[in-house]
Amino acid sequence: MVRGYVQHFRVTTDLPEPSAKLYEIQSGDTVESLAAREFSAAVQDGHDLRYYENVLLAVNRDHNRAGIKGDFQRPNVLGGGADNIQLEAGRRIWLLSPAYAQALAGTVPDGSLTGGSYAQARRAVGHIDDLLRSVTDSPQHFGAVAGEYADVIKDHLPEIIAITAGFIAAEALSAFLAATPTGVGQIAAVIIQLGLAAFGAAFAVEAGVQALEHAKVWLTLAWTAHGDPVQLAAASREFLKMLVNIAMAALAIMGARGNASKGLNVADAIAIQPPKIGMSPAMVTPEGAMVPGAPMFSPGSIATTGPVDIGISAMSAAGAGGTRATGRATAGQASGSRAPNASQWHPPASATKKLPSEWGGGKANKKGAGMRWQDPNNPGNGVRIDRGNPSNSQPTQRVDHVVVRREGKVIGRDGKPIAGSIKDDPVAAHIPLSEWLRWSTWFSP
Repeated sequence: MVRGYVQHFRVTTDLPEPSAKLYEIQSGDTVESLAAREFSAAVQDGHDLRYYENVLLAVNRDHNRAGIKGDFQRPNVLGGGADNIQLEAGRRIWLLSPAYAQALAGTVPDGSLTGGSYAQARRAVGHIDDLLRSVTDSPQHFGAVAGEYADVIKDHLPEIIAITAGFIAAEALSAFLAATPTGVGQIAAVIIQLGLAAFGAAFAVEAGVQALEHAKVWLTLAWTAHGDPVQLAAASREFLKMLVNIAMAALAIMGARGNASKGLNVADAIAIQPPKIGMSPAMVTPEGAMVPGAPMFSPGSIATTGPVDIGISAMSAAGAGGTRATGRATAGQASGSRAPNASQWHPPASATKKLPSEWGGGKANKKGAGMRWQDPNNPGNGVRIDRGNPSNSQPTQRVDHVVVRREGKVIGRDGKPIAGSIKDDPVAAHIPLSEWLRWSTWFSP
């Protein structure tokens, strides 16, 4: 331990706050450069650098530090009032912690002409610009979206064909029964048409829900893109998928309305006479005695005014089959901000075809939605395809993305090994799926 003495005037005890530090002003220093160095991370709307410049002036003036002079920054509409504070080189002033500076809000002028409203408005304009760009750029992604739906249709073709064929067969049977001159057959036709209308309405609701899911993802991706082209491209694709689902919902609704209308038309041609139970009239015997009437049953009847031609419409069948196809595609896309479910998502066929066939069918991720493949002959080679999550803080992980390993090293978006681990460079390590699909091989652009 070193013991000794120091002159009292060299010890400063009048600190503005415990973490304050004395700084000797250098030639060329400005109050703006000091504020930027000390408080740039604390800048927010209404409290930009001018506020922290005013804090430095206020605190040092209260503690009689002569190195900073002038008046508070008070910008005006004519452009003046933003350069009121001067520093004197060679003198010392107090530099403060951001927390203490923020605690002075309300007692120190914020130095903002609009109180942060302009910054907020400019940021909102940027968000709106990204939204509009995601819409105007969407035609560029028609091919990609169509390819995704083509892959889905190919993967689920038997199911889609069965639903579409079932609707067409039901339409044909109903048309045949409506044309028969029997009321019973036409009743069956009415039941089939109303059943098809009910199924069509259910498919319309399903397509509407899918449209809302894609709308949510589109708005989230576009609003948080901040001009990032990869994220805007993903937003454009979600916008197109939303439009496709809206079209499927409209088609299903039109089909359901058509089925209901045809069912009512057939019903109008049916005349149903329900059975009756009554009393027969009283009778008088030859001897003149009155015999009361007895209960009497009259059977009902089902008649028709004639055959009804309702034709066969493919609209409901197209709506049902199309909705099922888009539904299968939606199950393979990011939806909302909730954590994706691995059991409900698989990469598109175009991605799995890019991998060596000897790697097999892949395995589901243990954590998060996605699939992974590994070279059976070289464990250092592998590919992981993850489903995007729009709420992720990393832009490249808000969209479906790929992690590539070759010879034990993580390959970046430029096709070269990244420095360090995935955590060291997550932007380079997570390759957007749309970008990776354009690579010449699974490991090289």
